[in-house]
Amino acid sequence: MNKQMIRVLLFDFARVLLFPKDNNYSGKLNDLYKAVKDNNSFDFESNFHFNEELLEYLRNIKGEFRLVMFTSENIQEDPVVKEKLNGIFEEVISAKELFLSKSDPKVYGLITSKLGCSADEILFVDDSKENIRSAVSVGINTHLFSNTHD
Repeated sequence: MNKQMIRVLLFDFARVLLFPKDNNYSGKLNDLYKAVKDNNSFDFESNFHFNEELLEYLRNIKGEFRLVMFTSENIQEDPVVKEKLNGIFEEVISAKELFLSKSDPKVYGLITSKLGCSADEILFVDDSKENIRSAVSVGINTHLFSNTHD
């Protein structure tokens, strides 16, 4: 990967920028969100926590790259999330709205068209090996996220 070529940093949301408070929860964050959001006593920050270190880093490099979030569903529509991410990402792309899965290589072709750039100008950061493989298959640079200090 040639760092000079990268123009777009494409970030997964769940388990890269947002995590469940319960470290033992291994399901999808959108499923957890759907299960708890309609509870009258729902408090977003009692169920989830943000990757503050990475978000701060992204705020600091905002002018150097186009920052785009790529998510599976719609947890990012929660008011707490919108406020937290306000001003960081120029665009949020939802696989659900594109009617494709993040594991489908076709979705990455749509993203390059939507962003008006070539695949090799994108660095995609995700915690899913399957999604990473799909992005690589169309020529996108990738990083498999395991922790903020990777």
